[in-house]
Amino acid sequence: MKQQKAKLIVGELYQWQLKHKDKVPSQMALGKAINYAINQFEKFRRYFDGRLVSIDNNWTERAMKEFVIGGKNWLFSDISNYAHGSAMLYSLVETTKANNLMMYDYISIC
Repeated sequence: MKQQKAKLIVGELYQWQLKHKDKVPSQMALGKAINYAINQFEKFRRYFDGRLVSIDNNWTERAMKEFVIGGKNWLFSDISNYAHGSAMLYSLVETTKANNLMMYDYISIC
């Protein structure tokens, strides 16, 4: 039901964008946004083709939140190897979470 309602709303939004595309100068922020949305519509529409594609990226943003917060602590680190190692470690940790793996076992093998 949610997907059906979303399909209606997205269809209406797309028609509105097509209608107003030539009315808003493409140099303006709104004009750029309209043109971008129209150009990406076919890719976006894939959300309606199946259940494997999510309409949002909330799970990705939640996964990155810890890293972003920790990043403030590393701003003053003058050792590039430390920053590189941290990035690799976070990548491994988030990969294990995303794939429902046992984190300790996965990292100890790597």
